[in-house]
Amino acid sequence: MEDVLVEPLYETQTVCTWEEYQNYNKTVFKILNRKNFLIGYGAFGGIIVIWLALVFPTMNELYTVLRFLFFLLVFPISLFAFKVSIASGGKKQYDSDKIMQNATVYFNFWDDSIESINPKGTEKTPYLNLYKIIETQTNFYLMVSINSGYIIVKENCSSKLQVFLSEIAEQVNKKK
Repeated sequence: MEDVLVEPLYETQTVCTWEEYQNYNKTVFKILNRKNFLIGYGAFGGIIVIWLALVFPTMNELYTVLRFLFFLLVFPISLFAFKVSIASGGKKQYDSDKIMQNATVYFNFWDDSIESINPKGTEKTPYLNLYKIIETQTNFYLMVSINSGYIIVKENCSSKLQVFLSEIAEQVNKKK
């Protein structure tokens, strides 16, 4: 009996550049952590309003205007600081993983799972074990958990693979 060599349905690769990682980091944060961010920011805004009410207990118009202006200044400044901290945290994380910087990751797509081959080793993940699949104009992000996933660059995918991943995304995202 001859051994049958089984080939994956599709194959692609991604080079792990800082730009790809940065896009991944921003997209994942926006989509998966937006709710937590809004709750936290709403709580922060509430604390500021309460603090202002305690600092300026009289309700004349001058103090009301000052409260409003203070909130208008604090909101964009703190939002900017938060975005900068997210970006710098992502850069620190990327820089700390020397093995994966600019490494090429090869992906094999089987009928029931994705196989990732990178300098750290090989990993096979069933599609149904994925947390979520995020599709952007340029990439697919196959999320293994809320903050970890595979970066698949559409430009490196055949049109059939893109359709396949969109169909898998429908199944995976339907679970939620």
